[in-house]
Amino acid sequence: MANFGKMLSSLGRKSVVPQIDCLQFDSSTLDHSFNSLQTVLQETSRLANAISATLDSREIVDRKLSTILQVISDGIIVKDAEGSWTYLNDSAKQLYHFTCDHKWKDLNDEEIGMLRPDLHELFRKTHAYDTKAWESGKPFYSEETIMTHGILHTYSVVRTPLFNDDGSRNCLIYVARDVTELTEKRRNIYVAYKALNASSDLIAITDEDGNIVFANDAFARMYKYIDPRDLIGKNMSILRSPHSTNETYQALWATIKAGRVWQHSMINLDRNGNEVKVENTILPVVDQELHTPFFICIGIIR
Repeated sequence: MANFGKMLSSLGRKSVVPQIDCLQFDSSTLDHSFNSLQTVLQETSRLANAISATLDSREIVDRKLSTILQVISDGIIVKDAEGSWTYLNDSAKQLYHFTCDHKWKDLNDEEIGMLRPDLHELFRKTHAYDTKAWESGKPFYSEETIMTHGILHTYSVVRTPLFNDDGSRNCLIYVARDVTELTEKRRNIYVAYKALNASSDLIAITDEDGNIVFANDAFARMYKYIDPRDLIGKNMSILRSPHSTNETYQALWATIKAGRVWQHSMINLDRNGNEVKVENTILPVVDQELHTPFFICIGIIR
């Protein structure tokens, strides 16, 4: 490159050389310009390679993330700022009974509801929940029911709104978890609780150490406690009277710890020290590992 000026002269085109001299382009200037250009090209090449590597890395991350989202059991739904559906994982597609024939991408709730009349009412409620999530600017929780294969399923849904740096809406992400079984258990527990509380028998449930975890109203009234919750955490030994011998309690614990029912007439003391004569039945709750984490005590006044 240092001989670039000489190369021009050797061409015999003298009109060219004065033009270069006039512009003060000597060989060192051209060398410097070429080196600068080469540096720029190298930097551009490195930048291009970096961008390419970043895109490749992002593509790998996206593929991994997509794989994770597809295999989890929770339904994942993503809507854009205008409410159009942009992503569903397989669990979400099963939730809504979407097949490969269903066109849902880039449609909003109303448009999908027109294609799927069976989901119209659900999407009407969904739109209202979406609005609350956007307005609150934080995760919004709801319970929603969907008919799946003729069975009504309950889903716990968390909607998380995401915003751009300028505060504008970016997207809304749903996570929907099937809590049908949990809801059924919760309902059964509530029914059992109401039944136990309505009983006139004195009913208490303790842990394996005899600490009270539940007492019904009749139990609290008999032992002069205003609220059954005042008994929670207290040990059943607070009811023990001097009439109960150590041998009686040793036999009681040996029986129920072995997973057997214990029945015995006892004299207990209420909160004020008055005697309460009861026929006690203690039922051990035996789990799958043959442990006895809880005991149910049923007292009948004679």
